Amino acid sequence: MKEQILDVLQSKKTKRFSTVDLEKEMKKLLGENRGIFFYRNFGQAILELESEGTIKRIMNSKKYPSNSDLFNKYQRIEKQEEVDEKLVTTLFTEFHPSIKTSIYLKNPKKLKNDLPYIKEISTFLNQKNKSTDWISINERSYDLFGDEKFLASNEGKKLLKDIAVTSEDLLSFETYEPFFYYQKPNMQIENILIIENKDTFFSMKRLMLEGITTWGNKNISFLIYGEGGKITKSIDYIEELDINHNVRIYYYGDLDPEGISIYYRTKAKTTRDIQPFTLFYEALWERRNQLRKWENHRCSEEAYNDFFSYFPSTWSEKIRLFFDNKGCVPQEGVHLKMLRGLSDGTL
Repeated sequence: MKEQILDVLQSKKTKRFSTVDLEKEMKKLLGENRGIFFYRNFGQAILELESEGTIKRIMNSKKYPSNSDLFNKYQRIEKQEEVDEKLVTTLFTEFHPSIKTSIYLKNPKKLKNDLPYIKEISTFLNQKNKSTDWISINERSYDLFGDEKFLASNEGKKLLKDIAVTSEDLLSFETYEPFFYYQKPNMQIENILIIENKDTFFSMKRLMLEGITTWGNKNISFLIYGEGGKITKSIDYIEELDINHNVRIYYYGDLDPEGISIYYRTKAKTTRDIQPFTLFYEALWERRNQLRKWENHRCSEEAYNDFFSYFPSTWSEKIRLFFDNKGCVPQEGVHLKMLRGLSDGTL
């Protein structure tokens, strides 16, 4: 049973565990095969694992009610593998000097997986010169590993971080997912409005073509179609458009937890300041009904706090209560005619 317990513990993401939870897992794992000596064998296995240094009792843990020889809580101990001198030589002599490899001294098994990538990166760093061209990160990834997606993946990013190599070291640059936008011709960009949904985007574009560009004393000259949550991945494309950092960016989406979450995630992905367009949200609130409900939406408390900080507290409290009752007002609630009525008039 000791080996089975060890397998269960090693499969857990956390090192700490409670004895009662482990006992339940073992009962479920063994089923009818656990036998009449289950409790004795279970207790003996825990004691052996503790004496071997595989687990240790958590300080101040009380005695386990079902077995006074055990404690309520334990922690799995990661055993350090002995350092292989040959490995040390490999890590500190065979790769380009800018590559940091000390992380592998504590985790030599990880090196087996990362080694093919490190060798290719080291070769590139050794061979690059002033005539080496800069190419996109995906192109460099394919050039080095035959896999265009590796360097931009979570695994690839972690590898580069672990060995302290940047995409700039690899003479590669990020490319951004483009978003769809509309800019009022012959007009200086003063304020940008990100619009979550397609219908509202085209309604606003139509009004701007008519010469209506100002709402709440804010002159909107640049519209971005957020395409739902896609904008959280494409907002950095704004840097490709060479727009001054002083230009204000506003967001307008559905009045529901998901819409607020998209706003907050978008804001978190860029160094530019983004604020909710309060005039439109307040108008959207007036269009609420009891029929439309949201489902399976999630929003963090941090997102709520940021969003509602731009509104009066009394208004925010009403919205939170509305959300608690699964209330939702889609952006389409304020239609073209209403958007025209909310404007400050034509130029």
